[in-house]
Amino acid sequence: MKTPIAEVTTNQIEEFSVTQLTTAKGEISEELASKQKALTDAALILKEEQDETKVVHDKLQKLINDIVDLEYANTLMEEYKEKYMRLEELLKVNEESYNKYIAQSKEEWNRQKEALMTKIREQEGIIEDLSLIHI
Repeated sequence: MKTPIAEVTTNQIEEFSVTQLTTAKGEISEELASKQKALTDAALILKEEQDETKVVHDKLQKLINDIVDLEYANTLMEEYKEKYMRLEELLKVNEESYNKYIAQSKEEWNRQKEALMTKIREQEGIIEDLSLIHI
């Protein structure tokens, strides 16, 4: 049953206002609490995402460092490969020179041996001639 406006008392207006204010205050408090919870949840999610981003960043940094290390190792490997190939060339030249020296030495040895054998034969011939003279 509604009270006619003319019969509404000041007390009723105050009670109505207090009830409305209390209800509005409760609704506002609930909405604030809901929004505070949403902000807290968002902050937690943001913190988790920051942590995941840090982990990803650290992994990327390690990967970059590994790539730099691999590039440096590859550069060193190329340098050592070039030096190794140069050493192989020098070794081959050295081996060819050594083989040539051995061949020349053998030829010289054979010449000297032949010259010595010739002198021995000559000496044998002289000795034989001398032995004929005594006979």
